[in-house]
Amino acid sequence: MIPTAEIDHIKKSIGIIDVLASRGIMPVSQAQNELTYHSPLRNDQKPSFHVNTQDNVFKDVVVHEHRGDVIRLVQLLDGVSFSMAMQTLRQFDSLLEQPSFFLSGSIAQSLPASKDKIREVKLLQNPALIRYVESRGISIAIARMYLREVHYSHNSRYLYAVGFTNDSEGYALRNGVGCKRNIGPSDITTLSGSAVETTYNACNVFEGFFDFLSCLVYYGVQAPKCTTYVLNSVANVHRLLPTLTKYTKINVFFDNDKAGKGCLDTLQQHFPTVYDCSSLYTRHNDFNDFLTNLSAK
Repeated sequence: MIPTAEIDHIKKSIGIIDVLASRGIMPVSQAQNELTYHSPLRNDQKPSFHVNTQDNVFKDVVVHEHRGDVIRLVQLLDGVSFSMAMQTLRQFDSLLEQPSFFLSGSIAQSLPASKDKIREVKLLQNPALIRYVESRGISIAIARMYLREVHYSHNSRYLYAVGFTNDSEGYALRNGVGCKRNIGPSDITTLSGSAVETTYNACNVFEGFFDFLSCLVYYGVQAPKCTTYVLNSVANVHRLLPTLTKYTKINVFFDNDKAGKGCLDTLQQHFPTVYDCSSLYTRHNDFNDFLTNLSAK
Protein backbone atom coordinates (compact mmCIF):
# COMPACT_ATOMS: atom_id res chain seq x y z
CA MET A 1 0.00 0.00 0.00
CA ILE A 2 1.29 3.45 -0.91
CA PRO A 3 1.63 5.71 2.16
CA THR A 4 -0.89 8.54 2.34
CA ALA A 5 1.90 11.03 2.99
CA GLU A 6 3.59 10.12 -0.31
CA ILE A 7 0.33 10.44 -2.23
CA ASP A 8 -0.27 13.87 -0.71
CA HIS A 9 3.29 14.91 -1.56
CA ILE A 10 2.87 13.93 -5.21
CA LYS A 11 -0.46 15.75 -5.48
CA LYS A 12 0.98 18.95 -4.04
CA SER A 13 4.52 19.02 -5.41
CA ILE A 14 4.02 18.07 -9.07
CA GLY A 15 2.11 20.61 -11.10
CA ILE A 16 -0.35 19.37 -13.68
CA ILE A 17 0.90 22.01 -16.12
CA ASP A 18 4.45 20.63 -15.70
CA VAL A 19 3.32 17.11 -16.56
CA LEU A 20 1.48 18.42 -19.61
CA ALA A 21 4.42 20.61 -20.68
CA SER A 22 6.82 17.67 -20.38
CA ARG A 23 4.67 15.92 -22.99
CA GLY A 24 4.54 18.91 -25.31
CA ILE A 25 0.99 19.88 -24.31
CA MET A 26 0.66 23.65 -23.92
CA PRO A 27 -2.26 25.94 -23.01
CA VAL A 28 -4.09 28.08 -25.51
CA SER A 29 -5.07 30.73 -22.96
CA GLN A 30 -4.65 31.77 -19.34
CA ALA A 31 -6.86 33.76 -16.98
CA GLN A 32 -5.28 34.27 -13.55
CA ASN A 33 -4.94 30.79 -11.97
CA GLU A 34 -6.77 28.91 -14.74
CA LEU A 35 -5.17 27.63 -17.95
CA THR A 36 -7.21 26.30 -20.85
CA TYR A 37 -6.06 23.55 -23.23
CA HIS A 38 -7.31 21.44 -26.06
CA SER A 39 -8.06 18.19 -24.29
CA PRO A 40 -5.10 15.77 -24.37
CA LEU A 41 -7.57 12.95 -23.75
CA ARG A 42 -9.80 13.35 -26.80
CA ASN A 43 -10.18 15.35 -29.99
CA ASP A 44 -11.92 18.66 -29.36
CA GLN A 45 -12.33 21.58 -31.74
CA LYS A 46 -13.04 24.01 -28.91
CA PRO A 47 -10.62 24.11 -25.94
CA SER A 48 -12.48 22.61 -23.01
CA PHE A 49 -9.76 21.28 -20.72
CA HIS A 50 -9.08 23.54 -17.75
CA VAL A 51 -6.32 23.43 -15.13
CA ASN A 52 -6.49 25.35 -11.87
CA THR A 53 -2.87 25.97 -10.86
CA GLN A 54 -3.75 27.05 -7.31
CA ASP A 55 -5.57 23.82 -6.45
CA ASN A 56 -3.58 21.74 -8.98
CA VAL A 57 -6.66 20.04 -10.42
CA PHE A 58 -8.05 19.64 -13.93
CA LYS A 59 -11.45 19.19 -15.52
CA ASP A 60 -12.93 18.76 -18.96
CA VAL A 61 -16.21 20.68 -19.06
CA VAL A 62 -17.58 18.29 -21.68
CA VAL A 63 -16.54 14.88 -20.34
CA HIS A 64 -17.40 14.66 -16.64
CA GLU A 65 -15.09 11.67 -16.03
CA HIS A 66 -12.08 13.68 -17.17
CA ARG A 67 -11.30 15.56 -13.99
CA GLY A 68 -9.20 15.17 -10.87
CA ASP A 69 -5.66 15.59 -9.56
CA VAL A 70 -2.26 14.98 -11.15
CA ILE A 71 -2.35 11.24 -10.39
CA ARG A 72 -5.72 10.86 -12.08
CA LEU A 73 -4.40 12.79 -15.07
CA VAL A 74 -1.48 10.38 -15.58
CA GLN A 75 -3.87 7.44 -15.23
CA LEU A 76 -6.00 8.84 -18.04
CA LEU A 77 -3.09 9.93 -20.25
CA ASP A 78 -1.25 6.59 -20.02
CA GLY A 79 -4.20 4.26 -19.45
CA VAL A 80 -2.61 2.81 -16.32
CA SER A 81 -3.53 1.93 -12.75
CA PHE A 82 -3.17 4.20 -9.75
CA SER A 83 0.05 2.47 -8.64
CA MET A 84 1.59 2.72 -12.13
CA ALA A 85 0.69 6.42 -12.30
CA MET A 86 2.40 6.92 -8.94
CA GLN A 87 5.52 5.17 -10.25
CA THR A 88 5.60 7.53 -13.25
CA LEU A 89 5.18 10.56 -11.01
CA ARG A 90 7.89 9.39 -8.61
CA GLN A 91 10.32 9.43 -11.53
CA PHE A 92 9.08 12.87 -12.56
CA ASP A 93 9.45 14.12 -8.99
CA SER A 94 13.04 12.87 -8.78
CA LEU A 95 13.87 14.76 -11.98
CA LEU A 96 12.56 18.01 -10.51
CA GLU A 97 14.65 17.51 -7.40
CA GLN A 98 17.98 16.94 -9.18
CA PRO A 99 20.49 19.69 -8.30
CA SER A 100 21.36 20.37 -11.94
CA PHE A 101 18.30 20.09 -14.13
CA PHE A 102 20.22 20.51 -17.39
CA LEU A 103 20.72 18.21 -20.36
CA SER A 104 24.50 18.35 -20.44
CA GLY A 105 25.02 17.55 -16.75
CA SER A 106 26.34 19.60 -13.85
CA ILE A 107 26.61 23.28 -14.65
CA ALA A 108 28.72 24.12 -11.62
CA GLN A 109 31.49 21.75 -12.75
CA SER A 110 31.65 23.32 -16.23
CA LEU A 111 32.12 26.90 -15.08
CA PRO A 112 35.48 28.56 -14.49
CA ALA A 113 36.44 29.37 -10.93
CA SER A 114 35.22 32.81 -9.84
CA LYS A 115 33.48 34.61 -7.01
CA ASP A 116 30.21 33.50 -8.60
CA LYS A 117 29.10 29.89 -8.38
CA ILE A 118 25.93 28.20 -9.53
CA ARG A 119 24.58 26.11 -6.67
CA GLU A 120 21.44 24.64 -8.20
CA VAL A 121 19.50 24.72 -11.46
CA LYS A 122 15.95 23.41 -11.41
CA LEU A 123 12.43 23.79 -12.74
CA LEU A 124 11.00 27.26 -12.23
CA GLN A 125 8.84 26.97 -9.11
CA ASN A 126 9.74 29.77 -6.69
CA PRO A 127 6.52 31.82 -6.17
CA ALA A 128 8.36 35.15 -6.22
CA LEU A 129 10.08 34.33 -9.52
CA ILE A 130 6.84 33.06 -11.02
CA ARG A 131 5.10 36.32 -10.07
CA TYR A 132 7.98 38.26 -11.59
CA VAL A 133 7.82 36.34 -14.88
CA GLU A 134 4.04 36.73 -15.05
CA SER A 135 4.37 40.46 -14.34
CA ARG A 136 6.43 40.62 -17.53
CA GLY A 137 3.50 39.19 -19.46
CA ILE A 138 4.94 35.67 -19.83
CA SER A 139 2.77 32.69 -18.90
CA ILE A 140 4.27 30.16 -16.54
CA ALA A 141 3.82 27.44 -19.18
CA ILE A 142 5.96 29.29 -21.74
CA ALA A 143 8.46 30.33 -19.06
CA ARG A 144 9.04 26.74 -17.96
CA MET A 145 9.81 25.73 -21.53
CA TYR A 146 12.72 28.19 -21.80
CA LEU A 147 13.76 29.33 -18.31
CA ARG A 148 15.18 27.67 -15.22
CA GLU A 149 15.34 28.67 -11.59
CA VAL A 150 19.00 29.31 -10.83
CA HIS A 151 20.39 29.46 -7.29
CA TYR A 152 23.89 30.88 -7.06
CA SER A 153 26.36 32.49 -4.70
CA HIS A 154 27.98 35.88 -5.19
CA ASN A 155 30.62 37.09 -2.75
CA SER A 156 29.32 34.68 -0.08
CA ARG A 157 25.71 35.76 -0.64
CA TYR A 158 23.17 33.14 -1.71
CA LEU A 159 20.82 34.44 -4.41
CA TYR A 160 18.34 33.15 -6.95
CA ALA A 161 16.92 34.29 -10.29
CA VAL A 162 15.31 33.06 -13.47
CA GLY A 163 18.00 31.87 -15.86
CA PHE A 164 18.15 31.60 -19.64
CA THR A 165 20.93 29.30 -20.77
CA ASN A 166 23.34 30.21 -23.57
CA ASP A 167 25.36 28.14 -26.04
CA SER A 168 28.35 27.98 -23.65
CA GLU A 169 26.26 26.79 -20.67
CA GLY A 170 26.27 30.14 -18.92
CA TYR A 171 23.09 31.94 -17.92
CA ALA A 172 21.47 35.32 -18.36
CA LEU A 173 19.88 36.05 -14.97
CA ARG A 174 16.94 38.26 -13.98
CA ASN A 175 14.88 38.44 -10.78
CA GLY A 176 13.08 41.78 -10.88
CA VAL A 177 14.85 43.16 -7.81
CA GLY A 178 18.17 44.27 -9.20
CA CYS A 179 19.65 41.17 -10.78
CA LYS A 180 20.35 41.81 -14.46
CA ARG A 181 23.55 39.99 -15.30
CA ASN A 182 25.20 36.91 -16.75
CA ILE A 183 26.84 34.11 -14.82
CA GLY A 184 29.29 31.69 -16.33
CA PRO A 185 30.59 32.13 -19.88
CA SER A 186 28.86 34.92 -21.78
CA ASP A 187 27.46 33.86 -25.14
CA ILE A 188 24.49 33.98 -27.46
CA THR A 189 21.63 31.45 -27.29
CA THR A 190 20.65 29.53 -30.42
CA LEU A 191 17.14 28.13 -30.71
CA SER A 192 16.14 25.88 -33.59
CA GLY A 193 13.09 26.77 -35.63
CA SER A 194 10.04 24.59 -36.13
CA ALA A 195 10.11 24.97 -39.94
CA VAL A 196 12.53 23.32 -42.33
CA GLU A 197 15.30 25.88 -42.78
CA THR A 198 15.86 25.08 -46.46
CA THR A 199 12.36 26.30 -47.23
CA TYR A 200 12.37 29.17 -44.73
CA ASN A 201 15.82 30.71 -45.03
CA ALA A 202 15.38 33.44 -42.44
CA CYS A 203 16.37 33.93 -38.83
CA ASN A 204 15.34 36.07 -35.86
CA VAL A 205 17.72 38.01 -33.64
CA PHE A 206 16.71 39.32 -30.19
CA GLU A 207 18.66 41.40 -27.72
CA GLY A 208 17.35 39.73 -24.56
CA PHE A 209 15.37 36.64 -23.60
CA PHE A 210 12.30 38.47 -22.29
CA ASP A 211 11.88 40.04 -25.73
CA PHE A 212 12.11 36.58 -27.31
CA LEU A 213 9.50 35.18 -24.91
CA SER A 214 7.31 38.25 -25.47
CA CYS A 215 7.38 37.56 -29.20
CA LEU A 216 6.16 34.01 -28.61
CA VAL A 217 3.32 35.25 -26.41
CA TYR A 218 2.35 38.03 -28.83
CA TYR A 219 2.12 35.70 -31.81
CA GLY A 220 0.56 32.88 -29.80
CA VAL A 221 3.18 30.24 -30.57
CA GLN A 222 5.35 27.95 -28.44
CA ALA A 223 8.46 28.04 -30.62
CA PRO A 224 9.80 30.21 -33.45
CA LYS A 225 9.36 29.05 -37.04
CA CYS A 226 12.93 29.83 -38.01
CA THR A 227 16.24 29.67 -36.19
CA THR A 228 16.41 32.32 -33.49
CA TYR A 229 19.41 33.93 -31.79
CA VAL A 230 19.31 35.80 -28.49
CA LEU A 231 22.36 37.99 -27.83
CA ASN A 232 21.98 38.05 -24.03
CA SER A 233 24.30 41.09 -24.16
CA VAL A 234 24.87 43.71 -26.86
CA ALA A 235 28.56 42.91 -26.54
CA ASN A 236 27.88 39.57 -28.22
CA VAL A 237 26.65 41.02 -31.51
CA HIS A 238 30.02 40.57 -33.24
CA ARG A 239 30.06 36.85 -32.33
CA LEU A 240 26.95 36.39 -34.42
CA LEU A 241 28.21 38.01 -37.64
CA PRO A 242 29.83 34.90 -39.23
CA THR A 243 26.69 32.84 -38.56
CA LEU A 244 24.32 35.30 -40.24
CA THR A 245 25.96 35.12 -43.67
CA LYS A 246 23.83 32.10 -44.66
CA TYR A 247 20.45 33.82 -44.26
CA THR A 248 18.48 35.64 -46.94
CA LYS A 249 16.43 37.53 -44.35
CA ILE A 250 17.42 38.59 -40.83
CA ASN A 251 14.54 39.73 -38.60
CA VAL A 252 15.93 41.96 -35.84
CA PHE A 253 14.04 42.74 -32.62
CA PHE A 254 16.35 45.13 -30.77
CA ASP A 255 15.58 47.77 -28.11
CA ASN A 256 14.68 51.30 -29.09
CA ASP A 257 17.62 52.79 -27.20
CA LYS A 258 21.18 53.77 -28.05
CA ALA A 259 22.60 50.29 -27.46
CA GLY A 260 19.90 48.60 -29.49
CA LYS A 261 20.26 51.05 -32.37
CA GLY A 262 24.02 50.52 -32.26
CA CYS A 263 23.56 46.76 -32.66
CA LEU A 264 21.12 47.32 -35.50
CA ASP A 265 23.61 49.59 -37.28
CA THR A 266 26.31 46.94 -36.92
CA LEU A 267 24.17 44.30 -38.58
CA GLN A 268 22.97 46.64 -41.33
CA GLN A 269 26.56 47.53 -42.19
CA HIS A 270 27.33 43.86 -42.81
CA PHE A 271 24.09 42.55 -44.29
CA PRO A 272 21.62 44.10 -46.77
CA THR A 273 18.95 41.60 -45.71
CA VAL A 274 18.36 42.97 -42.19
CA TYR A 275 14.74 43.78 -41.42
CA ASP A 276 14.14 46.07 -38.44
CA CYS A 277 11.11 44.68 -36.60
CA SER A 278 11.13 47.36 -33.89
CA SER A 279 8.52 49.25 -35.93
CA LEU A 280 6.02 46.96 -34.21
CA TYR A 281 6.83 48.54 -30.84
CA THR A 282 8.12 51.93 -31.96
CA ARG A 283 6.52 53.79 -29.02
CA HIS A 284 8.04 51.42 -26.46
CA ASN A 285 11.56 50.67 -25.30
CA ASP A 286 11.43 47.00 -26.31
CA PHE A 287 9.14 44.11 -27.23
CA ASN A 288 8.46 43.20 -23.60
CA ASP A 289 7.53 46.78 -22.70
CA PHE A 290 5.14 46.73 -25.67
CA LEU A 291 3.61 43.41 -24.55
CA THR A 292 3.10 44.39 -20.91
CA ASN A 293 1.47 47.69 -21.92
CA LEU A 294 -0.73 45.83 -24.38
CA SER A 295 -1.81 43.37 -21.69
CA ALA A 296 -2.63 46.20 -19.28
CA LYS A 297 -5.20 47.72 -21.65
